[in-house]
Amino acid sequence: MMRTNTKLSLLGAATFGAVLMTYGAAVGRRTATGSEHTPGAAVLPPAASFRVTFGRGDAAPRSWDGRIVPAGEQKITIEADRLRMNNYSAVKSPRMPNDYLRDPLTWVLSTREAWMRSTAGKPALQQPSLLVHLWKNPSGDPVRVETAQGGFAFDPAAVDLLHPALFLQGAVRVDRVPSVSRVAPEHEGQQDYPAILRTRGGELWVAWQEHRDDGDSVFVRANGGDGWGPVSELARDADVFRTALAEDAAGHVWVFWSMQVDGNWDLYARSHEAGRWSAPRRLTTAPRADTFHRAITDSRRRIWLVWQAAADGVHQILARSYENGRWSEEVRINEGVAGNNWCPAVAAGRDGSVAIAWDGYAAGNYDVYLRMFENARWGPVRAIAATPRFEANPSLAIDAQGRVWLAWNESGAQWGKDTGELVVRPGTRLYASRSIRVACIERGELRATEHPVSEVFARGDSWELPQLEIDGRGRPWLLVRHLLMRMPDSRVAGSGTIYGSLWENYATVYDGARWADPIYIPNSSGRQDMTAALAGGRDGRLALVWATDSRDTAANTSHQRANVFFARVGLDSEPQPVALRRPGDEPAATLDLIHANEPREVQRVRAYRVGARGKTYSIFRGDLHRHTEISWDGGGDSTLLDAYRYARDAAALDFLAVTDHEDELEKPYAWWLSQKLASMFQLPNFVAFYAYERSVEYPNGHRNVFFARRGVPILPILSPEERGWEGAGRLFEYLRRNNGTSIPHTSATGAGTDWRDNDPRVEHLVEIYQGMRDTAEYPGAPRPKTLAPSPALTEDSPPWVRFGTVSSALAKGYKLGFIASSDHLSTHISYACLLAERLTLDALLEAIRARRAYAATDNIILDVRASGSDGEHLMGEEFASRTPVRISAKILGTDRIQRVDVIRDNKVVYTSAPNAASFDLQYIDEDTSAQR
Repeated sequence: MMRTNTKLSLLGAATFGAVLMTYGAAVGRRTATGSEHTPGAAVLPPAASFRVTFGRGDAAPRSWDGRIVPAGEQKITIEADRLRMNNYSAVKSPRMPNDYLRDPLTWVLSTREAWMRSTAGKPALQQPSLLVHLWKNPSGDPVRVETAQGGFAFDPAAVDLLHPALFLQGAVRVDRVPSVSRVAPEHEGQQDYPAILRTRGGELWVAWQEHRDDGDSVFVRANGGDGWGPVSELARDADVFRTALAEDAAGHVWVFWSMQVDGNWDLYARSHEAGRWSAPRRLTTAPRADTFHRAITDSRRRIWLVWQAAADGVHQILARSYENGRWSEEVRINEGVAGNNWCPAVAAGRDGSVAIAWDGYAAGNYDVYLRMFENARWGPVRAIAATPRFEANPSLAIDAQGRVWLAWNESGAQWGKDTGELVVRPGTRLYASRSIRVACIERGELRATEHPVSEVFARGDSWELPQLEIDGRGRPWLLVRHLLMRMPDSRVAGSGTIYGSLWENYATVYDGARWADPIYIPNSSGRQDMTAALAGGRDGRLALVWATDSRDTAANTSHQRANVFFARVGLDSEPQPVALRRPGDEPAATLDLIHANEPREVQRVRAYRVGARGKTYSIFRGDLHRHTEISWDGGGDSTLLDAYRYARDAAALDFLAVTDHEDELEKPYAWWLSQKLASMFQLPNFVAFYAYERSVEYPNGHRNVFFARRGVPILPILSPEERGWEGAGRLFEYLRRNNGTSIPHTSATGAGTDWRDNDPRVEHLVEIYQGMRDTAEYPGAPRPKTLAPSPALTEDSPPWVRFGTVSSALAKGYKLGFIASSDHLSTHISYACLLAERLTLDALLEAIRARRAYAATDNIILDVRASGSDGEHLMGEEFASRTPVRISAKILGTDRIQRVDVIRDNKVVYTSAPNAASFDLQYIDEDTSAQR
């Protein structure tokens, strides 16, 4: 099916100055004058774009109000870049007015205190910035700027891509930046995951997926140099994940995407032949998830398709090629690399070689691997980065000399192991830091750049998800994502990097012996995983496309309308010879294994069976409270994919529920994306709930809600519920109608509940312990930290709500089973253990409703039974007995068990101190007065 839209013409590439060449249109979004085009009309690109940053070196907040004063026939517009509103009061600064654009050339701006990343014990000052678009300058006049702190003028031709200009004693900085344009401004859907291709004939093709209403479309558009052609729709009302592009030997352009049909994710493609699109081709058919695909054309004009496939219980890297009208058989690229393998990248050399890189967990941590196709055969797998650190998300490119360039992410050792409150020997959090590493293979030897990329992308400063490409003059370019706090002056920012984050694209180029300082890519803010796609060309320029969800620093809003943007960038100077060196000896990552016996302990849990009344149950370990960067406070939790990496590898879980906050998931695309990822991980040995968190403050309380089926709409939190004027009745009715369940958490805090409501038909468990915070069991319970009386919510300490403890719920007669969960930041110290007959969402949901569950902070086995007059019962069951009840429990720990308590009616009635790794409990409850 094809949809054709009005042709939108763009002017050709503009060259301005001695160094920078950019192509595109000015962005109408956030400009004082509105869009520079109307639908169907030509879009005129600016001659040049600049970023102007104010207040560098300010010692105290001050005004930078100002204006542009055009000279002669100059045509200039401004666009907001880093602006702030005073929705959140600064901690110490005098209240400043909101930043805003007053009119097409005038602004109100100020520096203000920002506590984020303060290392000197006092806040830094946030520096506002604007984008200045120069559309017309026939006389070559300088751009004149007037501010409250003085005026200056800059010569547009003198400010190039690699050399910013400073004014007013260094207080103002002017950077040249690429001019950008939207690929399909007439489209109103949520555009995401673009791909780009430059054909042998020089055409640029861009493909993307777009969410509208209740489904996705796949679109593609070409630019032959004289403007964008019509948009073609290749799939409609579908469930799509990511796009890729390649050109075959006949010059036909192929568009690839992954699509879910009847629960199975497969790869599909359509090719453009003789001016028409072919019928869709299904390229994979196995019952597995085929996703995270990349495509490329080699120098012999073969198409190579590489992807990640969930096969035989693990994620593997597969590839196949297209030549002479036929697709080859699939090849397993990660041959000999055990465990889960993730996120392949592919590149082609001029000699017919093909390189595929990926990361894998074979060694119990993520390492980067490479495999080459040379001389018509696959070579051995080679480990490129194989330390105990987190080394993942590789990208690669091959230059004209046959050198293979690789870039990847690096973080600390023992990623995803024990982190959270009360942890003595911590691992590395899922998003503690991200750095970029670059290596080059020259004549088979691993080399490093003369100066490391860490000189410009400082280690530990959250630079990530690198994308490599070689420009037409042979220079390696690197585009990366970079974390920025959107609310650095807000009250909550002092808690860390989890509130109000956004990520932006930056570029650098290796020219000679050094990497250039980071080059800012405007209008690239968005989710963490909104990486750019790159295409080189003979003209020495790179073409870039990326998606942005339009979040900015002005206010705490995210997941707005997502658009695909386009730009071209390059250097017109001759490249310098590439300088490489032998890798230096870096300090080895320390590896003091926190859980040396973990694989054996996990296997012991998985092998344990519980038999009762003719049924056999297994113990399945999971996490039912895990956030990602989709949550407004999830900047420290990393991507959806990293949540599943953690579950599959670092924690070796059997199930997961990503429970991002309802307020963000009310935006339909965010909820669609969360459910999409969950559907990809419905595997024979792992399942994912469709879930989210409803964050209602005390006295109703925070609850996570869960479904075994995709497609249940989000239940908004209305004002009466938020204010405590009405209870959880509307939620319970919603859960009954949609076959869901809810689990309260943090019940003894200001985010908790006084247990005013309970519906035993839909609420069966409670989160009794949370790795991010503490226990909610009862006052004085083991491992308390923050549970202490506090009269009111303050910035420094959450309150302990006495009536929110789990013991209070039990005192009211509620029948609740227990789990432990992670929430934000914490990993590997809190598990929900469910006894189910098989690993399916329906079976796990049945176990939740039967309360066959226990909370654990390690890989322990807890097999509890109770025998009365009518026989034996498992944990969670409710029964009546006319005789004393015998309680037995088999407990297998991971270290010596310090203490075992039996609690009845909120009183400890039995205690033992086994001081051994296992314990068999036997206790008889003689009280039969209640016959229960």
